[in-house]
Amino acid sequence: MQKSRLLIFAAFAALLGLAATAAQAVVVTRLTAQEAALHKGSTHLVVLTAADITETTVNTAQVIPVFAIDDKMGVELVYMKLVTPFEDASDATSIITAIEVGDGADPNHLLASTELNVNGTEIDAAFGIDIRQMYTTADNVDVTVLAPTTGDFLYLIDTGEVHLYFTLYDAR
Repeated sequence: MQKSRLLIFAAFAALLGLAATAAQAVVVTRLTAQEAALHKGSTHLVVLTAADITETTVNTAQVIPVFAIDDKMGVELVYMKLVTPFEDASDATSIITAIEVGDGADPNHLLASTELNVNGTEIDAAFGIDIRQMYTTADNVDVTVLAPTTGDFLYLIDTGEVHLYFTLYDAR
């Protein structure tokens, strides 16, 4: 199933002029004009679920590439919506599943640390930082799942889904 999602995304990304990366597992969908109107002009929806969080090293964050951006392309995170809070159902003391959104130069310039775990103080919705960035060199837009509570593993998170709504600009 996961491999077919990657192949579908790679084909879709090629149509859009975006490059898919081998580590990419999140679902990226180009929104229709009608969907874009419902989501503040967003052009793309990124769905990140617990299944995408696979880091197996204790106390270690995970960087998940979302878009490969080329020179003369731009990106804006319009907003994020927590559909299902993240959690490790077997451990109520696991309280941190925070994400940041940014790129290789600044990992949180599109969305600062935002908690998604039901055992913490989860944030149901947030606007991205009001930055529209045009790139002059290639980079990736990444979601970073921050390091969990001391002694915990990210891969143990077994529930959760967040939607990230982006606008991509292409001046190539």
